[in-house]
This record gives sequence, C-alpha cells and structure tokens, in this order.
Amino acid sequence: MENGNATSWEVIYGESGFDPATEGESILVENDPQINLTNLSPNTTYEFYIEALCSEGQTELSESENFTTLELPCNPPSNLNVTNITENSASVSWMENGNATSWEVIYGESGFDPAIEGESILVANNPELNLTDLSPNTTYEFYIEALCSDNETELSEAVSFTTLELPCNPPSNLNVTNITENSANVSWTENGNATSWEVTYGESGFDPATEGESILVADNPELNLTDLSPNTTYEFYIEALCSDNETELSEAASFTTLEFSCNPPSDLSVTSITENSASVSWMENGNATSWEVIYGESGFNPLTEGESILVANNPELNLTDLSPDTAYEFYVKALCLDNETELSISQNFITEGLSVNESNFSSFNYYPNPTSSVINLEAGHRISQIEIYSVTGKRLMFFQPHSLSKEINLESMAAGIYLMKITIENQIKTFKIIKE
Repeated sequence: MENGNATSWEVIYGESGFDPATEGESILVENDPQINLTNLSPNTTYEFYIEALCSEGQTELSESENFTTLELPCNPPSNLNVTNITENSASVSWMENGNATSWEVIYGESGFDPAIEGESILVANNPELNLTDLSPNTTYEFYIEALCSDNETELSEAVSFTTLELPCNPPSNLNVTNITENSANVSWTENGNATSWEVTYGESGFDPATEGESILVADNPELNLTDLSPNTTYEFYIEALCSDNETELSEAASFTTLEFSCNPPSDLSVTSITENSASVSWMENGNATSWEVIYGESGFNPLTEGESILVANNPELNLTDLSPDTAYEFYVKALCLDNETELSISQNFITEGLSVNESNFSSFNYYPNPTSSVINLEAGHRISQIEIYSVTGKRLMFFQPHSLSKEINLESMAAGIYLMKITIENQIKTFKIIKE
C-alpha cells in the first residue's frame, strides 16, 4: 500500500536472507503498485522490499515480506522424438514437464507390454538417449517415465520408429586358415543382412566371371575348400546374396596350399611269386607319382649293387628274369617334384624252385619241423649237398654228406625261419624249416 503521493516504486527481491543494499534484483514500477515476479526458482523462499520514489526524495526501504514458490509438479514427459535412425541404433529425446532430472526409458519391439517386457535404461540430467544393439528393419516403441524427487510419473505416450534395413554390401575381412596340401578353410565378414553367399575360387589369376569353381554357403560365413592341388596359389571371392539382390564381388584373397611331404614309401608287399618272377607293390606317402625300385639277391648293397627300374603312376611292378630258388630283397625310393626320398625299408621274398624229377625226392623226408634242436634228413637217393640260408640270403651251414641220411644240429641258431636247399643227384629243391 502506498502511504504517500508516490507514483513510482523500486522493488528489490532475492532469496531469503539477501542484503538489499548490495544484493538482489531491482525493478522500477510506475503508477500501479503491483508487479509479477517471474523466472523464479521452484520451491524457493524469497524476500522483497519496496522503496517509494517521491517527488522530493525517496523513502527508506519497507519492511521485508517473504514468500515460497511452489514445487514443480511431476508430470509425464512429452514431445517424444526420434532422430539419427540407423540399422541398429536411434537417438531418442523428450521434454520434461516438471522438476525431474532423471528418467526411465523403456523400449521394445512394437506391441510389447512396458509393464512386464522390454528393456529399461536410467537417464540422468539430459533428456536424451542413444539406443544401440537394435535389430535392422524392425519397428520399436518407447516410453519415458519421469523420476521426480518424491515419486515418479505415469508413463508417457508411446512413440514408435523403424530401424533401417541393412545394406547389401560386399563381404570383407576375407581370411584363410588350416591350409594343407589339398584343403583350406576360408571365412569372411558379412556387412549387411545376407545369410547366404557364393564363394568363387580358382588358381591365381582366374577370371571369376567366366572361370573357377562356385559354391553356395548358407547361414555361417565360412567354408572348407577341398580337392585342391598341392603347392598351388589360389584366389577366392565372396558375393553376398541379399534378400532382394546380390552384391558385387568382394576383393580377392589368395593363399598357397602346402607342398606334399616327400616321405619314403611303406607297406612293401610281394605277390604272385614264381620261379623267375614276382609282383611287388608299395604305399606312397606323399605326392610322388614315380618311383625307383632297386632289387637284388638278399644282402646286396642297394647303393652300389642290384638292378634299378623306374616306375610311373601306379605303385606296383612285376619283376622278371629272376633266378629260381633264390632269396631276393627290394627297396623303393619315391621321386617327388623337386627331390627324392631315402630308401624304404627292404622287403624279402624267395622265388619258387624249378620243377625237378620228383623220383629223386619221392622218399625224401625231414623232421621234426618245427624243431628246437636237431633236424633229421632221410632220402631214397644219396644226398649230395645241404645248405642252410637265412631269409636274407646269407648261407649259414654247408654239408656234403653223400649219404641217405643226415642229422643237423640247429641249437646255436636263433629262433626263426630258415631255408634249406637240398641237392640229390644234381637236382635241387628248397624247403622251409622253423627253429623254435
């Protein structure tokens, strides 16, 4: 109330306890002794003073008066907005309609129940959030709940948005692992929404538009290439097969298969033995397609003696022109692309004896066989000569009994198989004996 003739006044105000001489805000008011103070802080106690501006001077300050602004209400946020939508993210924002400085953002695929479903994220200070790890080409909804100082609001209205569909880009990061002589595992990174791909590969420099091999792959971006050639450089390309089209080819990636190791052959075997021939075979343990077979009578030195035969393509050979009743051994050497292996382990065999006049041996007998000590020989014709050989062809014993019988002591010999060559009236026949 104006208590004089003043028609203008100075209103000085500030938060409770301020010094009106040096602090606060000052506003001049004319004619009407009232003013609406604005831009005040909610839930805050203020003081104000009035000073009348008279014609001849100004009055002292009035007594102060206090008041407290109301606390802002806790209303649901509004003006929900979505920007920067990508295949797997989106920025959401909202308007705060009260005093809240923190909010709960609840989101999920369109139609979800925010009371029991969806994802929840707490946000402080700034009414905005970047949602990530979203699925492409999917419609989402989100709600905002303001967390006021003493309670929380109801949910805001829902706002929806749809993420972008992933583009159909060529795959990248082509990688090769587990390279062997004839296989390799290839993989790549999918840069779009493709779940199937076409892998095109061939020897280095091939034209993927018209040459090479093509394989379709589904679900997993990886493939094991097989039936490759050893020591060969390959290139491969990946093409993504998207839902509505296909990409261009990826960049090429290359790799070189390993060279087959050059190992000595193994599993040497002998079949079809006759008086003067035998079929020999072996197992190839590398990439060799040609071999050298070295053979001779048992005990020969394969580095300086024996016969040598080159064999191509098939690991087998028929040895001919052999001597009857003779112990042989043979070795095989693999001839690889750029070198050759050491000799294999040798294999022994004995050719059959020539057909003899059976009458000379009709009454020949030897016993016991097997034996642990002695072996007895009996014949209807005089035994001219007896020779005992090891299976490697080394002669161990020699007798010329010229009699119808003979006892031979084998006690000093190791257990094993031996060959006994008997000569009766210039006819020869070989027998196997076993020493226990």
